[in-house]
Amino acid sequence: MSLSPDIFPQTLSRQDMESRGIEVIERRNPSLVAEGTIAVTGEIKRVTDFEKGLPNALVDRNGTLEHDDILDDQSLVIKLKGRGLVVIFGCSHAGIINTMLYAQKITGINTIHVVLGGFHLQGPTFEPIIEQTCRV
Repeated sequence: MSLSPDIFPQTLSRQDMESRGIEVIERRNPSLVAEGTIAVTGEIKRVTDFEKGLPNALVDRNGTLEHDDILDDQSLVIKLKGRGLVVIFGCSHAGIINTMLYAQKITGINTIHVVLGGFHLQGPTFEPIIEQTCRV
């Protein structure tokens, strides 16, 4: 079976955003906001052996199509007093489990109260890892 490539268009440009007065902050590391109750993960570490991202994702770098690990995937982590963490996923390119493990690591909180967002667990590419994801 041949997978067609997913080529991600660049829909937002830094120049367009800055010309509209938007301050763009790029960080690979987590960032705390809202008086330390919310974190933006930054680049999520890939530590599981079964979450491989999108195998057919490509990015156009200077006219050459290259594999894209989508390292800029990130999520919001909210510390909910007395409950644990709420993890809001963008697209889960890093994987649900990788993201939850990273949220626990950066906050030092082990309890995850709620997860929600985009999980990318449909279709033939991801069906083989659904059961393993649910077990963890």
